[in-house]
Amino acid sequence: IAYMGRHGMQSAFRNEALIYKGDDTLARSAAAFIEEGLAGGEQVVVALPASTAQVLSPVFADDAERVSLLDPFEVARNPARMIPVWRELIDRSAVEGRVVRRIGQSMWRGRSAAERDECILHEALLNYIHEQGPPLTAICAFDAEGLSPELVEDIAATHPVVGDGEGVWESDSYAGADFAVRLMARPLPEPPAPVEEIVF
Repeated sequence: IAYMGRHGMQSAFRNEALIYKGDDTLARSAAAFIEEGLAGGEQVVVALPASTAQVLSPVFADDAERVSLLDPFEVARNPARMIPVWRELIDRSAVEGRVVRRIGQSMWRGRSAAERDECILHEALLNYIHEQGPPLTAICAFDAEGLSPELVEDIAATHPVVGDGEGVWESDSYAGADFAVRLMARPLPEPPAPVEEIVF
């Protein structure tokens, strides 16, 4: 599914949300995504929990040099650091004449509300930054268990394509690349007590 960029040009950036139920669905979807990328001569980046990455290892055993494995708990510990990681991989692969496709997970059980907000902002910024940039095919994986209705709405608003492991469809509520600007304009939450106020 192609979609239009800010200037009416078809974007080379595909950003899909995979809202999956069960590790088997995640592994099956990731395997198909990896196989498609390797068949197309792309550089594949996998930033999924170690248990899933281990299950996937036979899929790329013969093309291990074209698959980069990253620890999501390290890369996505601070969501604001993820985009520089993706850009570095894209730039490095471009020198080798390869397009990047990546599948990763930045939101997991145990994330605080503030961290989840930063993850959603990262998803919105991906659209803003990469929409007219180098080609990139991305799947952002979200475990359906524990997702609030509000989070599901934000995921649909930040991904033009949504899937569940059985099929994919265009997101009717995709809010466009400029959604990042609106997210950054939201008021900050009240700080938790106790608070020390310093005037300078």
